[in-house]
Amino acid sequence: GGGGSSSGGGGSRRRDTASTIFVSNVAYSATDDQLRQKFEKIAVVVDLRRPPGKNFAYLEFENADAADAALLLNQTDLCGRTLNVKKSRPPRGGGGGSGGGGGGGG
Repeated sequence: GGGGSSSGGGGSRRRDTASTIFVSNVAYSATDDQLRQKFEKIAVVVDLRRPPGKNFAYLEFENADAADAALLLNQTDLCGRTLNVKKSRPPRGGGGGSGGGGGGGG
């Protein structure tokens, strides 16, 4: 069995929505690289998720401060479209509690 993910560093950091932003109204002609480069002028982008054929993307930064700084690019232009940049909301769902651990007895 096994086969964990081999991403280096950082220990078991849970993904924090505080350090993730949601960018909408992205021009279809804009590449992921163009999007990343625009935000990298402000802060280091550690992850960029953009569904194929969609005009929005999620960008994750090193920390919440960097994500806050990236909000400065709200209402700026990329490939002729005005970007809408906002903080990513946590996935909506019932009352809290993280799923997870397997039991086991013995």
